[in-house]
Amino acid sequence: MFLISLLMIILVIALIALILYLSKDIKKVNDEDMAIRNIDYEVKYYLQDKTLLEKVIRYYIKNKSLPDNILKKDFEPAYCDYLIEKAKEALKNENFDLAEKYFDTFKDFSPGNPLNITKFIKLFLTARGLDEAYNLLKKILPIYGGNKEFYHSVQEIMQKKANAHLVKFEEEYPNPSPDELLKEYSQLIEIYPHRVYFIKLGDIYLQKEDRESAKDSFLRALDIPQKTDKLYKGTHHKLSLIHIS
Repeated sequence: MFLISLLMIILVIALIALILYLSKDIKKVNDEDMAIRNIDYEVKYYLQDKTLLEKVIRYYIKNKSLPDNILKKDFEPAYCDYLIEKAKEALKNENFDLAEKYFDTFKDFSPGNPLNITKFIKLFLTARGLDEAYNLLKKILPIYGGNKEFYHSVQEIMQKKANAHLVKFEEEYPNPSPDELLKEYSQLIEIYPHRVYFIKLGDIYLQKEDRESAKDSFLRALDIPQKTDKLYKGTHHKLSLIHIS
């Protein structure tokens, strides 16, 4: 009987100790949350304070949102740089899945300033090569594709990927048929929607005497901004020939 009573006392003491321990952790978390909510606007440029930044990140992960006193545009660049450093470490350790997970984490937090997420693309281009960088790029093209600032920041990657695709095609098809060329330039446009590819596609359609498709390709080429008017003049001339005939 004495042993049973002793065990009961020990269990009660252990339970009380556990409750006190958990309540201490809960209070710590709540105090931390309260401190983050009380960050004033000036201190929000905590962006160089890694300890404080990690507290805000924990708050964001737990609550699925930022506190009202912290704007997304203030938090985003610091969060991006934080995850970039994590991704660099993962790439260094050849943990490529983890590195991509950090990219996906930031992708899900965005959209925001497109120049932030392009840092990941350029990191993977350096660390993993063109194909891996382009695979990440494809994930965010539906989100940022219409943003000119984003487009210009990743244009070089798309151009390199398209050039590599075209070189491989020319090696495999030294004397391609119009249908083979049509398929190739359609694929190139999917990789890199450059005006030159639309014009080339229009020329192929003209060769196949498909004037409507040629017209559509030339018009799409005219919709793309270009630094000189040389291609504009040539494309307008081709369109005029379609209308005349």
